Amino acid sequence: MEILAWVFGIASIIANFILYQQKERKRLLISKMIVDTLSIVHYSCLGAWSGAAICLVAVFRTFVFMHEDKKWAGGKKWLLVFLAMNIILAFFTWKNIFSIFPLIATAGAIFSFWQNNTKLTKILVYPISGCMITYDIPSGSYTGLVNETFAIVSATISLISMHKSRKNSEISAESGNEQTDETETLNEKQVT
Repeated sequence: MEILAWVFGIASIIANFILYQQKERKRLLISKMIVDTLSIVHYSCLGAWSGAAICLVAVFRTFVFMHEDKKWAGGKKWLLVFLAMNIILAFFTWKNIFSIFPLIATAGAIFSFWQNNTKLTKILVYPISGCMITYDIPSGSYTGLVNETFAIVSATISLISMHKSRKNSEISAESGNEQTDETETLNEKQVT
């Protein structure tokens, strides 16, 4: 079982790195579903049932959020349903004090993926991954630890890239305005 845990953990690491590089919400959610499916098997192989349970809720949650444009999947009701499921599963899978961290991480992830803002989703990876790292260490999920570290690195790279793109757009817009001002000045001189 330990070898299987490593295999699925490593696959999850790769998928998680790809996850935070997505710019479109739909692709981000599909990547998230793959990560969580791989993580269910990983945590199950370790007997880390709180981790496996939250990933199971995450798969269902992501499926619903992927279909938010449909009437059945819209509204705040799902936010409340997933938070309630999270609390119930945490109660039934409680092992020790560290079992609280997946609960906190999942509550953050539920909100993160519920709202429709990929930048905020990437920012919230820091406290969410921090909670999961705190759970992974005593659970013996070393690939989970690496996975969360890569999630933080991937989100950071993506946020820096988004920031640079925005800055470049602003500079281009300002350059375009300066050229327009110069052109208007030249046109005014030609008229007089």
